[in-house]
Amino acid sequence: MNKIALIFIFLFTFSFAKAQEKVNQTDENGKKNGLWRGNYQESDRPKFEGNFEHGVEIGTFNFFDDTKAKSIIATRTFSENGKVAYTIFYDQKKNIVSEGKTINRFNEGEWKYYHEASKDIKMIEKYIDG
Repeated sequence: MNKIALIFIFLFTFSFAKAQEKVNQTDENGKKNGLWRGNYQESDRPKFEGNFEHGVEIGTFNFFDDTKAKSIIATRTFSENGKVAYTIFYDQKKNIVSEGKTINRFNEGEWKYYHEASKDIKMIEKYIDG
């Protein structure tokens, strides 16, 4: 019985370690693929986390502050082609600071900016072609 438990623990540990290796991978063409994580150089704390599909950003990326709290300071949710994203910036208390759409990383359309620690809109900017 103890041997079976040991084998199970070994296999579980090995499979968990293998799953951890699948971060920051590239495909056969050298393009980012799968889960990617980046760290700040000075502190080595998490900077961002998100998924790529053959070099294209997909789904939601989370961006973290460079503190021990590792608070999310921005999210960027990408469209299927990775060119359009909805971005939200947060303060340290998780209040929305600004939000809007980007196309090819340039602000596009209506961007809302909020009063500090409030849901009241301070300003709206409209961007055309970045």
